[in-house]
Amino acid sequence: MHSITLTIDSIDDILSLFDPSAPHFFVHRFDPQPAIGWFKADLDTSSGLNLKDAEVRGMQFDLQTDIEGIRKILVLNTSQLSIYQFARKVPDTLVLEYLPAQSRDKILQSNGLRHFFGIDFEFLTVESFDPDFIQAISENPMVRDRITRKES
Repeated sequence: MHSITLTIDSIDDILSLFDPSAPHFFVHRFDPQPAIGWFKADLDTSSGLNLKDAEVRGMQFDLQTDIEGIRKILVLNTSQLSIYQFARKVPDTLVLEYLPAQSRDKILQSNGLRHFFGIDFEFLTVESFDPDFIQAISENPMVRDRITRKES
């Protein structure tokens, strides 16, 4: 995969880089509460567990959403996020932890992965199978002066 790393000034920086032709977002191991502590949440599972105002902590899960969901997540100002942008929804059977390392990229690409966005505090790393996508980011006037690394 091709990659580029840059510093982030705002949420708009990140939002401007997403590919509008890939409408599905997968956030791996999303943690909505960065500090350990109890908070209230409604739980409704496909197995029939329905709890209103349950108190939970240490909650971490995979999340599928659209661009509006990503916008809301970015507003939380989470310091670390792994966002995968797909052309189609991630199937139930695709679990990142179960993918063999040597064929992980190929499996993800065959399931519609277009790009990966790794947010690590003030840095954003974008990886893509498409070198033109990375090149377009490097030429984007909003971010081109904040590139710290580019690899092909």
